[in-house]
Amino acid sequence: MIQRNRWICTGVLFGCTALGAAFSLTGESLCHALMLGSLTAFVLVLPSFWGLSWALLKSDKIFYTVFAAGFIMRLMLLTLISWLVFRYFRSSLVGFLITAVSLFVVFSLIEAYFISRQSQLNRG
Repeated sequence: MIQRNRWICTGVLFGCTALGAAFSLTGESLCHALMLGSLTAFVLVLPSFWGLSWALLKSDKIFYTVFAAGFIMRLMLLTLISWLVFRYFRSSLVGFLITAVSLFVVFSLIEAYFISRQSQLNRG
């Protein structure tokens, strides 16, 4: 059941990313920034979700360590990717950051929902 929830959440996150990318395929700089932001949010949230869902079955110390490490990793990678977009792409940095951060929050809410469901399944 836990494995099924992991794949459902992965599918939901991928579907949201694909939908955002489909709306941004018009060829303009802002649209490329939106697509890069969508893909960045997806790439940053997915490993964290899989790590947290694995850590749910472990002790509280391991769970909170994975949670904190995932948060720090997301911030560091978002900073690095933002710098790369600023330095090497002709995309709008503001559009990229707004898209990446807002989808990051939306994806984190979806992640939290599935993590809470997994937690309830583990208890029950």
